[in-house]
Amino acid sequence: MTTHEERMCELQADIFESSRDRFSCGSMFFVARYMRSEVAKGFDNVDDDYNYISMEEAFIELEKNLSKPKKGIG
Repeated sequence: MTTHEERMCELQADIFESSRDRFSCGSMFFVARYMRSEVAKGFDNVDDDYNYISMEEAFIELEKNLSKPKKGIG
């Protein structure tokens, strides 16, 4: 695993861990919404020169995503 891949894994782990305190929804709901979010898509489409999103920026984006009703997720 490259340093870049390790950093991406660490940041996503931090997001999942911190989500328990930040959001009132359950973990399964959060993960389902996260996997469809722009934040997750951003992690999937980056290269080694990626300027990492901050935890606060990630949560702002995720709050937007979690506030939108999604059919079939809940």
